Amino acid sequence: MTIRYLSFAFDGCLFNERYLKNCSTKGIGQAVISANKSLLKQLRKEGKPFSKTRVLIGSTWLHFHPDHCAAALAVSKNLGAQLDPFLMEDIIKEREPGVSFYRSINQLVNHEPRMPHPSRATIGASIIPLLFAQLYKAAKDNPDEDIVFEVWTGSEEEIAQITKIFINHPNFIPAAIQLRIRLYSGELSDAKILLATDESITVLPDYLRLAAIMAMNPEGLAVFAENLGHFAQPISSAIYPAVKTIAPMEQPKQDGEDDDAVEKISSSLFFASVPSAKHPQADTNHLPSPRLGK
Repeated sequence: MTIRYLSFAFDGCLFNERYLKNCSTKGIGQAVISANKSLLKQLRKEGKPFSKTRVLIGSTWLHFHPDHCAAALAVSKNLGAQLDPFLMEDIIKEREPGVSFYRSINQLVNHEPRMPHPSRATIGASIIPLLFAQLYKAAKDNPDEDIVFEVWTGSEEEIAQITKIFINHPNFIPAAIQLRIRLYSGELSDAKILLATDESITVLPDYLRLAAIMAMNPEGLAVFAENLGHFAQPISSAIYPAVKTIAPMEQPKQDGEDDDAVEKISSSLFFASVPSAKHPQADTNHLPSPRLGK
């Protein structure tokens, strides 16, 4: 059967006007579910033919943003989906996929003082490097599966950008993936753009480093696409000396090692004042404000 990926741009999409009205009183988890009930109901219905659903964070924030992590956990739980914790920050800071997410979760759980405030975060210039990396990560993680990959955004400008670039450069889409672009800013829409692959590349071993190169050279996409087939083998750092080798020095936890931390976030800290059964003493009403830091 086919796997479905859902990549959500939170700001202006799931974080719409209804969400903004309720997030201060309901908590992030309940607010994002309440604000997007119709969409989530539709996605559950559409998900029945698929063998599994995975959720990705399609935000291009380059630094810690706790709302996205908590909301993604809530949405994944509501859809009965698995959250893939890969973030844009993993690309820019050359980390293994998921490290930035679990750092954020642990900082929230431990109330660490150096947690940067979201107002100090930086938004990336383009969603293209992140989407490219998400697509090739999905292909690498599921080499024997067909994949339907849906991008959900509230920005018509972003849809136009994605459509133009992926039509011009169809090898940005792995061979086994069908890419769908869908518009949502709080109201359901039937609009759906289907983008086809040229089936020239199945997997890119160094998709993370390639995405980092793409992010550093946004004006060179045509040359990048023309030579992409050469990188079906691992990239030599001698070819791109300015790009550091992405060494797996820090790995995200595996096999449920972070379940306890995730439970604290998804069931307690961001769901109003109802404590989780696993953490009955969690104080959900008096969370400390994040402090400014590096």
